[in-house]
Amino acid sequence: MTTTTTGSTGISDLLERTKPLRDDVRMLGKLLGQTIANLEGEEVLALVEEFRSLTKAAPSEENRLRLAKLTNSMDLDTARKLIKAFVCYFDVINMAEQNHRIRRRAQRESKNPNQIEQDSLSYVRRHVEEAAENANKVWETFTNLDIEVVFTAHPTEITRRTVLLKQLKMAHLLYLRDHPPLTKKESDEIEAGLAGVVESLWLSDHIIYFKPSPLDEVRYGLSLFDSVVVDSIIDVHSELDLLVKELAQKLHKQVPENLTYTTFGSWIGGDRDGNPYVTTEVTRTTLEMQRKVILEKYLKTLEKVFNELSHSSNVLKMDQALLDSVKQDVKLFPEVHERYYQKYKFEPFRRKLLFIQEKLKRTLDAKDHGYKNPDQFLSELKIMFDALQKTKCKHSLEQLKRLMVMVNIFGFHLAKLDLRQHSARHSQAFGELCKQFGIIDDYEKMDEEKRIEWLCKEIQNKRPLFPVKPSFTPDTNETLATASMMAKMQDEHTTRAVDTYIVSMTKDASDMLEVLLLAKEAGIYSPDAKPKDQGANRTISIVPLFETIEDLRNAPVLFDKLLSNKVWADYLKSRGNLQEIMIGYSDSCKDGGIVTSNWELYKAQKKLVELADSRNIKLRLFHGRGGTIGRGGGPTHRAILAQPPGTVSGRIKITEQGEVISSKYSVHGIAVRNFERLAAAVIESSLTENKKKKTGIDKPEWLKLTEDLSQEAFKAFRSLIYEDPDFLEFFLQCTPITEISRLRLGSRPSRRTKGSTAISDLRAIPWVFSWTQSRFLLPGWYGFGTAFKTLAKDPAKLKLMQDLYKEWPFFKGLVTKVETSLAIADMRIAQHYADSLVENEQIKNKIMGRILDEFEATKNAVLTLSGQEFPLQHSEYLHKSIELRNPYIDPLSYLQVRFIKELRAKLKEVSAKQDATVAPGDSAEPDTLLDTVLMTINGVAEGLQSTG
Repeated sequence: MTTTTTGSTGISDLLERTKPLRDDVRMLGKLLGQTIANLEGEEVLALVEEFRSLTKAAPSEENRLRLAKLTNSMDLDTARKLIKAFVCYFDVINMAEQNHRIRRRAQRESKNPNQIEQDSLSYVRRHVEEAAENANKVWETFTNLDIEVVFTAHPTEITRRTVLLKQLKMAHLLYLRDHPPLTKKESDEIEAGLAGVVESLWLSDHIIYFKPSPLDEVRYGLSLFDSVVVDSIIDVHSELDLLVKELAQKLHKQVPENLTYTTFGSWIGGDRDGNPYVTTEVTRTTLEMQRKVILEKYLKTLEKVFNELSHSSNVLKMDQALLDSVKQDVKLFPEVHERYYQKYKFEPFRRKLLFIQEKLKRTLDAKDHGYKNPDQFLSELKIMFDALQKTKCKHSLEQLKRLMVMVNIFGFHLAKLDLRQHSARHSQAFGELCKQFGIIDDYEKMDEEKRIEWLCKEIQNKRPLFPVKPSFTPDTNETLATASMMAKMQDEHTTRAVDTYIVSMTKDASDMLEVLLLAKEAGIYSPDAKPKDQGANRTISIVPLFETIEDLRNAPVLFDKLLSNKVWADYLKSRGNLQEIMIGYSDSCKDGGIVTSNWELYKAQKKLVELADSRNIKLRLFHGRGGTIGRGGGPTHRAILAQPPGTVSGRIKITEQGEVISSKYSVHGIAVRNFERLAAAVIESSLTENKKKKTGIDKPEWLKLTEDLSQEAFKAFRSLIYEDPDFLEFFLQCTPITEISRLRLGSRPSRRTKGSTAISDLRAIPWVFSWTQSRFLLPGWYGFGTAFKTLAKDPAKLKLMQDLYKEWPFFKGLVTKVETSLAIADMRIAQHYADSLVENEQIKNKIMGRILDEFEATKNAVLTLSGQEFPLQHSEYLHKSIELRNPYIDPLSYLQVRFIKELRAKLKEVSAKQDATVAPGDSAEPDTLLDTVLMTINGVAEGLQSTG
């Protein structure tokens, strides 16, 4: 077995590897040029080429002046066509790159089947081959693998669904083009199809006028499950199954039934934190929509099974259990028997499938004699599977096996719907209740210990606390209705569909106990419930979400307090002593900067796991990662391997957000690769954690140095962002934060408090989005340079940091994130934003000076640690991709600055600014100047392949 890692392979090899991609980009660029010339004229195409050549040329004062003259002289209509040209260009090259990733993997495996990548399941196979050395740990890891992927509805997907569908059509055509032999007719049809997609892209709106409602967001998410996710995860499951069977044979063990490895969750339609449009009715409808999608998927798959299982009783001796099952179905559905018996008289498998189809349809329509639960459905599929195995069939039951795996993973619910609400909403509800009924004068100002005492007493009290028909404020009524709705939904859809309640901004133990009391009041939890009691099948997983730096630091103390509380300990016992804890990457980074965020997350995880182990509590860590580096993003495989030893242990829950969902899970081959990487990382991390502990992966001197680094970085970050009185004015003017808030990306508002301009009230998504658009990428690097420079004054600390870069995955991962952000950032363009948009020269010079100094200090720090001459020198493919993309993004940035300036000037002239916000479910009216700015935002995001 040979393994490969990404590294320096030589520029000639890189050119050879990327030649098919460059050929595709050249071909698609030519099609786009022909489309522009045909529809808009040669003059527009010539202008596009002039702009492109100017931005690609080496920077010079002459070129800068020519570019400025071109940017400022063109009329709005011409500028819109130019912007559209570059937006469409990124549409096509993004798909070309996705297709190339699939192509490259196929080429690698074809040329050298023994060459294995370290982020693949083939690489973790060595643990199976060497299982005898650590048999129990290997067996336990593979057979108890518990990965949950949670899709969220955060508004970072800037590409219209209409455009995404056209991109996917293009990806499919490129894939077909890669798989000869093709007839001339087939080749011509593919070329014509590609030209048609490019033309259609040019003629379509790229900006989003329609603001989606929560249920629209649900539909978008469900379409991915239906088209890609379900089938992709089954492929990865099959690969894992082969490994487990091989392991079982080696260790002489029996493979457990119904292994799932990876399951799914969703926040779409359940996340009500800061989103007033997610109501109990929306959540109810979401669960019904999810159920419908998966049942219809089963019906489609049944057709494939039907086509495969034409096995005849004239050829095979049929199993009696199967024949008896068919006889029972005949009695239940005589009309189905009469309709199909003569046609399929000698094909009992097909007859059984027709009865199963009838039951599934009845399940879908909520009619009598449908399946009450997925176990009933699965048991009937197993009858057929066992019958086929008895006939020694091996290859003709593939579709049936896939369907059985599908039912195990997705049940009748598709994905577990998590509910989330801000902790303050629960406190407000109890405050209102206590005041209205004269229980406590001011609950919200109550001492924490007294509040805990009162909550625990009420949880154990058998009499109800809330009235049957609450008559409080709308917010409180909705909070109470959510708990009641959860109970009803568990009765209708089971706890597999909904049992998780996430408490965002958790700060105190009372925040958790408040939700437990709400659950008790709603009949979801009872301290002394017996198995036969009404509601005994209900349960609730109350999950704290620690988001800010302070909350992460306090998380272990709060967890310890909860575990020491008898009421909470009894509650956990009812859930098999499993506690889920969510840690937030986005807000912690906005709160304290990338260095301190990463470090506090690392420490919190480590302490939480140690605490759970000491109390015999099973802990599932839920990682709330965003797509961008400034929100905890980056390669998932590398991030999991960099987790503290013992914090994974075969069990992880992780979010996938916004544009990351479409980039990872829109194309089957790429979705399979991402699911495989995730599983491989969790297995690798779990099986190497003992070795890491033994070799002292967390040496005291490492921890001390990183603590010092974090403190210095925190001071530098807070000093600029929160302590400099002029920073807010600079931020609001220098970045397109105001214009971003007018995008119709999702149903949730961009700020926690309407009308507030404070950084603390701004959500992490638009915070990162605005710095990305203006090419600073400040959240991904600011503070690291000052911290490094301060510590590096001591030669011993400098040497230790260089050693950590080589030896410690956490430190190397942190530096790599910073390095990537530096490579994508462009201070030349960022300076243009500042020069053009910041009105106060003194503020501009001061803040920009601080940012540029920190940028240079950070770049020097990264290069000193990595021994490179420039960022990403050792990551040639990524460096080349950024180098090739940036010149095409630059025209959009220059035009964005110009039209932001004009838009803001226009708004200053009107006496009362129009409210451009659009309610979910409505469409905005066209506004030529605003739409132009929004189109540049779209283009820069597509070019950088990043939003918030």
